[in-house]
Formats: sequence, C-alpha cells, structure tokens
Amino acid sequence: MSSLPEGVRREDDTLIVDLDHHPQLAERDGTLVLKSVRVVVVRGKKKLRAFSLRCPHKPKKDYLVHAVKDAKRPCFQCSAHRWQWDQKGRPKVRAKKPLARLRAQLEGRELRIRLNSKP
Repeated sequence: MSSLPEGVRREDDTLIVDLDHHPQLAERDGTLVLKSVRVVVVRGKKKLRAFSLRCPHKPKKDYLVHAVKDAKRPCFQCSAHRWQWDQKGRPKVRAKKPLARLRAQLEGRELRIRLNSKP
C-alpha cells in the first residue's frame, strides 16, 4: 500500500487527518481523496464526512469510486458500474445503495476516522 499524504497518519484502525495540512476541508464541498486507504473525506454545510471508496454494488471485487471532475458539487462515480453518489454518499445516478460511511470525529484540528466502522 502506498504512503499517506503529509498531514495524514494511521494509528491501528484509525486515520488521523491534520486539518492544518488540508485547508480545502475548511471550505464547503472541499474533498480529500486517500486512495491508498480507499477513503474520501468531504466537507458538507455543517460537518465533515468520511466514506469508503469501494463501490457498494460489489465491494469484495474492490471496484473503486472516484470523484467526478467538473461537477458543481462533489459527487462520486464507480468507473465499472457508472453508479453515482452525492456529497453525502446518497445514491444519485443508477446507484441503488449508499456509499459506506465511516465514523469521523473532529477533535480540535484533527479528524479521526475509524476505518472499520459505521457512523
């Protein structure tokens, strides 16, 4: 597995994102894609959310979701199935299941994301 970007570290099953290193997460619709651990973080109107990048259609096949470029709002698409989800992980186009949400907790200037959890 490749390394994590600066300002992101892993402690057991928890990712810790230093928000000072990722100013895009301070703005609404800001995103941080962490492909090496298959996680995306999205800033909503009121809070930060974290989702698995595995397509929920066939997660064991490890089809990955990617951010759609040039969208007004962050949205995500599976290149294998063309399913799409909005910034809250809700089904948008073709998708029948939501993206798997991970527990994300803000502690000061750090966001702690449990990798094997539900919110």
